[in-house]
Amino acid sequence: MVPLIAGGNAGKTDGFVAVDPIPLCVEGDGKTPIPVWKPAVDEDGNLSSDPLQKDGQIVYIELFQDAPSVVCKESELNSFQRPVNPKDALEGGLSVNLRGNTQFTNGLCYFRGFYMNEDVMGMHQGWIETYFGAVEKQKVVMSDKYCLTERID
Repeated sequence: MVPLIAGGNAGKTDGFVAVDPIPLCVEGDGKTPIPVWKPAVDEDGNLSSDPLQKDGQIVYIELFQDAPSVVCKESELNSFQRPVNPKDALEGGLSVNLRGNTQFTNGLCYFRGFYMNEDVMGMHQGWIETYFGAVEKQKVVMSDKYCLTERID
């Protein structure tokens, strides 16, 4: 649900205007930018792009995968790959681990929401790992210290 505030003309509904709970970033607003990452995922679980990675950074993530390919539960850890060479996984790459913000709909598992990035130390057979754990949207909104780098739906 989008909150409404009094005033304004654009998008007016009975004297109220729809407002996103987290504003878009404006230069000089002093807020911490939250990047938005919406990669495609192929049938092998390979990602179309790298996530922004910085220990402690909040990122808005939206991706989906066929439900049989993942465990679509809040408590489960799901991994997706960004191989250096998609034709040869032995060359290594980045393994992206997600937990939380899951929803099952129409045979697909959606991962959608705010996540905090955490570094994972080490490398195993050419693979580097990174972890994103769900962050409650309410905590992000109520802190009033963040802005989005682009609009989310």
